[in-house]
Amino acid sequence: MVLMKPKKREDELKAAGGDIVSIRHQELQAIPQSILGARNLVVLNLSNNNLTTLPSEIGYLKGLRILHLSFNNLTSLAPTFAQLYLLEVLSLGGNRLTTSAIEAASLDKLGGLARLNLTNNLLDEVPKSICEIDTLVHLALGGNAIGSIPDEIIKLKQLVSNLA
Repeated sequence: MVLMKPKKREDELKAAGGDIVSIRHQELQAIPQSILGARNLVVLNLSNNNLTTLPSEIGYLKGLRILHLSFNNLTSLAPTFAQLYLLEVLSLGGNRLTTSAIEAASLDKLGGLARLNLTNNLLDEVPKSICEIDTLVHLALGGNAIGSIPDEIIKLKQLVSNLA
């Protein structure tokens, strides 16, 4: 598997006719309904806002490939989050997510996830479900209170980047 940098992948998806929406630094407290109904959305960047939760309708964005939600105030992810089967890149750094919140989101159901950023959250251990994402190539966990790495991490055969 050749892993493209997120920006290059975004350009490729746009060239293929996918829609890209970026609403950053706007102090959003909720995702606009118009976005949640977008059919051709492949990239969504809502970084640097004031989101605390995600609506269950986030699961309707079935074609989403790249999702940036870093630097919000997220404490949980919608139960329908695991329906984003085509997601390749997920950035959740700089939020208030706990290990249990990540476990509840069932990220292991995201069968194509290659990049996961969970830096600077409130994780006290590596969520076990992450160790089941066998497509993961890049995992960023720095800035959390993780004391040790579980043995299950060995299951991530494609992981090439460090965990810092």
